[in-house]
Amino acid sequence: MHRRVMQVEFVDTRVVSWRVNLEFFVPGTAPAVKVGDELIRLIPIADLPGAQFPVVSQGNGHASPVWQPTPQETGQHLASALAFRASEILEVEPEQLPELLAAELARIVSADADDLRLNPSALLAAGALIDAERRYYPALRERLRVEEELHQVAFRAFGRRRELQRQWADLFDKTNCAWECLRRARADWDAIEAAVRRPARRLMENPWFRSQVEELARNLVLVVGVAGLPGDRWILETTYEAPLTFRHSVGRLARLLQSLGWRFWPLVVRVCERGGSQQLQVTAPAGAEIAGIAAEPAAAGTAPEPVPASGGTSHAHIQLPADGQVRYGATVFARLARPGWLTCSWLVAVAIGYAMVLSRLEMSVLFSASPGLAGTAAALLPVLLGVFTTLLIGGRQHPLVSRLLLPLRLLILLDFAVVLIAFGSLVLHRSDTPLPVLLWTVLAGAALAVALLVSICWLLPARRSPTRNR
Repeated sequence: MHRRVMQVEFVDTRVVSWRVNLEFFVPGTAPAVKVGDELIRLIPIADLPGAQFPVVSQGNGHASPVWQPTPQETGQHLASALAFRASEILEVEPEQLPELLAAELARIVSADADDLRLNPSALLAAGALIDAERRYYPALRERLRVEEELHQVAFRAFGRRRELQRQWADLFDKTNCAWECLRRARADWDAIEAAVRRPARRLMENPWFRSQVEELARNLVLVVGVAGLPGDRWILETTYEAPLTFRHSVGRLARLLQSLGWRFWPLVVRVCERGGSQQLQVTAPAGAEIAGIAAEPAAAGTAPEPVPASGGTSHAHIQLPADGQVRYGATVFARLARPGWLTCSWLVAVAIGYAMVLSRLEMSVLFSASPGLAGTAAALLPVLLGVFTTLLIGGRQHPLVSRLLLPLRLLILLDFAVVLIAFGSLVLHRSDTPLPVLLWTVLAGAALAVALLVSICWLLPARRSPTRNR
């Protein structure tokens, strides 16, 4: 793989659309299949999460057609490759593999990830059992060591005994959790056919084979067939959809600030491909902007540092290191765009707050029995219509922008209720009744609070390095 250019657009609040331009050279080790009278070389270009089969279109880098095998054909090729590698590890001929084990290998590459979680295969059950044993027995040995040391410490050494007791309590909880995982893993393992237990465990003890099996169980491998000689240059374009995840803050205060839009909204997208020079381009929908992008290795310790990129517009891009062994996950930090709906809401909230505070201070004039009362009440109608129009326009936003605007809409809705109550109080008031001082005090305070909160929403989050404000 020479170069990848990945373009991401937001479909809604759960899905993003990927358009990936690929530039690669046909390797000499690519397997070949006969399609009609032509020799087609199979090239795996990506492994994608989920079971959605992407569309591959031809670019302008080559004149020959692109052949894409069906998921069933791809699964057959992958199952054959896994069976061949399994026979090498087990030191048997491929045709000597147990039929049940060959069926499990075929199921790994063909079954849905949810189905594999509900009904684990022999290989995945063996991997879960190995992990559970590796967690439980070391934790148990450490707990027994702390217990033995605790029995040897004299009672007068209160500080040391207290420290060991805390360690023992932590190890006790850790051991109990590990034992529960081991118990479930053993229950799943006991449900596996006895004929495949030993070879399945032997295969999953091989780190390389296990990593391939677990990755194929989670992802769909995208394979294309090209007609050409080794070393030929190709440019292809793939389009597909992938899930989008909102990363919420851990602390309660941070979650509250994020819900109010005072912190960046981290949107996590998975960069599914590896290898070659990679560039990620993200386009925000109208009404939102990208404050920055941070790409981090999916596995800790596989790259020296995360890769940040600044933003501040509706379009941002980031250049990833050309490392064929590292898979990155990208976090897109989004916020509402200042122009448009946000600024309009801020102006409306400030105008309503100013009008309500001024009306509270001049209640005697506002509630006078003069003929100008109807005109004074009618003066609130443009503000009321402005709020109502703002709410209507906000309903036509992109689904992602609508979610980011949700707290702001609730604040404007509160302002809308304040104006309605004030308008009703003016219309229904009679000259022989006392002025509703308490009601208008509450209304003025609510309008002023909304204006303050919307002003903070307009100012925050500040445009600085988003990696420091998640």
